[in-house]
Amino acid sequence: MIKPYIIIDNTKIKINNSTCIINNKSTKVNNISVNISVYLDSLCNAKCKFCCATKDYIADFNFNKFENILREIKNNSYTINRIIFTGGEPLLNKNLFNAMYIAKQYTNELVLNTNGFIYPNNKCIDLVDVINMSIHHYDNNINNDIFGLNKDINIFNKWLDYKNKIIPTCVLMKSYINKEDDIINYLDYIDSKGFKKAAFYGLMRINDYTKDEYIDINNIKFNNKYIINNKRICYPIKNICQCNNYCYTSKINNIIPFYIRQVINHNYDKGNFILFKNNQIISKFK
Repeated sequence: MIKPYIIIDNTKIKINNSTCIINNKSTKVNNISVNISVYLDSLCNAKCKFCCATKDYIADFNFNKFENILREIKNNSYTINRIIFTGGEPLLNKNLFNAMYIAKQYTNELVLNTNGFIYPNNKCIDLVDVINMSIHHYDNNINNDIFGLNKDINIFNKWLDYKNKIIPTCVLMKSYINKEDDIINYLDYIDSKGFKKAAFYGLMRINDYTKDEYIDINNIKFNNKYIINNKRICYPIKNICQCNNYCYTSKINNIIPFYIRQVINHNYDKGNFILFKNNQIISKFK
């Protein structure tokens, strides 16, 4: 029987012993796997009003400590599903490549979160398997307004060289993308750029702006015959979050899988997810 926690670097990490509830069913798991989010720093070039990243001090990255933790996880026969580099904007951090190079040896899926307003670092991008790129609107001017930046079209076109790795991610907000027609326009836009899938997220209600702009994903109804629910509807234990998966047949007849996810309670101790920050690990959202 799997214990409800594991000990890594003298830190207790909560472990869920079952999968998400999918179509009212949950499956017990026989082996322990974790996801690791690496928070390099809070430095960012954008000015998003809804950002939940903390603006606190981040210590110099300790590569030895980082690798020792990964090695300890591996030596205990735990599987590392994915390692996600986040921030801030990770591409602004001088330690990104070296940290990624270490991480690549311990996981089969290396993920980079980025806003896409910086030229891709080819060394880093060649290492990663998945790029979660924040694109919050199909209209470039509106997208720039959300970020408080002006995206250079040359930068965006350079990113398109890696389109097979990129998953465009969009935060749902009342003033921007908030209903079925908006989502369809967004999906047709990313399809026109050659992206293969997309992700939509509900806001985390962390300040007055996010509370005003919040949309409950259950209020978004899909009546378009070209959107189907693929019957994978997840409700993790304790109402932590909700995730609905769909497929859309685009205007040019491509199949675009997408999911919509929202955190219901962001003040929880989420099992199987480790945050590496300030050279220590914690159970994320604890």
